[in-house]
Amino acid sequence: MLGLMLALVFMPGAPGIGSSAQAATGEAAAQGPPLTQDGIYIFQGCEGEGGCPFRNWRAGRSSPVLEARLPNARVIGVLAPGEWIQVERIETLKFPTRGVVREATERFAAGEVLYDLYYEGEGVSIIWRRGAYASLDPDDPAKIDWDLTPAPPEKAALLGAWVRVLRESGQVGWVRLVDDPDAPTLQFECTGPLAGDPDCRD
Repeated sequence: MLGLMLALVFMPGAPGIGSSAQAATGEAAAQGPPLTQDGIYIFQGCEGEGGCPFRNWRAGRSSPVLEARLPNARVIGVLAPGEWIQVERIETLKFPTRGVVREATERFAAGEVLYDLYYEGEGVSIIWRRGAYASLDPDDPAKIDWDLTPAPPEKAALLGAWVRVLRESGQVGWVRLVDDPDAPTLQFECTGPLAGDPDCRD
C-alpha cells in the first residue's frame, strides 16, 4: 500500500495526462512514452517498496558529491559517514524496455506496444500504453515479448538514481545512489519509514 501511495505521489508526468493523452491513438502509443534527451526516461523518486520519502538522510559511508548529474562531473566534496544531508530532489533515470503483446487478453490487444518504465514495488511495474501511464501486475495473464537489448554504453553510464543534496555547510551537489550488496554499510540511512533506522529526523 505504501508503495502505491508513493507511486501516486511521484507519478511522472501525471499532471500532463489530460484529455489529449486519453484520446491518444495507436500512433501515439507507438511513439513511446514521453522521454527526455537521448531516449532516457526520468521520474521523481526511487524505485521499489517504500521508495524514499524522507528528506533528511544520514550518510552511512563516504560518497562523492558531484557538481552536476553526470558520472564524469567535477567532484566538489565528499560526504562523511554520519553526515546529515537534506534531499532537494531525487531523479531516477531509466532506459524504457519496449514490449509487444503476443496474445490478446481481456486487458491487452495482440500486437499492442508497451514500455516498461520503472518498478513500483510488490511486483508491480509502471508502464506506458496507449498514450498514458498504467500498471502491470505480475499476476496479469498477458504474454509480452520484451526487447531486452541493453542500453548503449553512453546512455547506460547515465542511468540510475541521483540525489540533489544540500549539506549543512550550504554546499549543493549531486550524489549517485549506488546499490552495493557487498558494502559493509548502507550508502544512506533514514531514507524512509521502512528502513527502520534509529534516530531519524523525519
